[in-house]
Amino acid sequence: MPRVTDENLTQTVIDAMAADTAPRTREVMTSLITHLHAFVRETRPSMEEFVRACRFLVRAGEISDDRRDEFILIANLLGVEILIDMLAHEGDPQTCVLGPMYRDNAPEYQNGESIVLVMPDDGEVTLLEGTVRNRAGEAIADAVIDVWEPNTNGLYENQDAEQPDMNLRGRFRTDEQGHYAIRCLRPCGYPTPYDGPGGDLLKMLGRSPLRPAHIHFCIAAPGYRSIVSQLYDAADPTLENDAIFAVKDSLVKTFAPAPAGADAALRVQHDWVLSPG
Repeated sequence: MPRVTDENLTQTVIDAMAADTAPRTREVMTSLITHLHAFVRETRPSMEEFVRACRFLVRAGEISDDRRDEFILIANLLGVEILIDMLAHEGDPQTCVLGPMYRDNAPEYQNGESIVLVMPDDGEVTLLEGTVRNRAGEAIADAVIDVWEPNTNGLYENQDAEQPDMNLRGRFRTDEQGHYAIRCLRPCGYPTPYDGPGGDLLKMLGRSPLRPAHIHFCIAAPGYRSIVSQLYDAADPTLENDAIFAVKDSLVKTFAPAPAGADAALRVQHDWVLSPG
């Protein structure tokens, strides 16, 4: 290894990788080191700023657990996750970010059942229905639709000790016609977690923490590429200022009055199209 200089440092660090480093790892780390060194040379942080940045990352790790991932939140606030999604899906207007509040193994429900375990006083029951089809327009039966949303207080059940476990989360399967039906709540907007490093970042940048009202989805079927997405309430006034830059026009929906006999106050219809893969 050569004695380092300002001119050879970046390449020296890259060359320190072992010869048998996995190709993808080498590709990613070479780019990371190159851009990171270029960033440091451009911004010339002081040692005090460097230590402060390290402490920021330490605090993000300390506040994270199985119910909260501060690193995903920070990536969202910087527009990283939505950019990864856009690149991975080549601009598919159906896709959106997963977000930090997803949980595995939500309970399974029959088509038309409700994910509302405790009805809030200000809740508006919403019938959410549509179809899942392939690119040829053919119905996809037995597709799994995983859905989750916050309560009317703006909190997901894993943030709120007053809510029962897995409240407002569920998995549904399409019928032979590819149809699904879910009873849920009209979603509300809420601030992203503001009591940790992510909140400190927003305060430093003078940005709002608010996310517009939305419902999360993950749609999967054997032989098809899964979709992770969100549907947004067209009536929400914060649609233009989403803290994580995730709103797409194709995902904004009108919550219309439900027809008579729907056992719901509102109805939203949305169809999903899955690609092979």
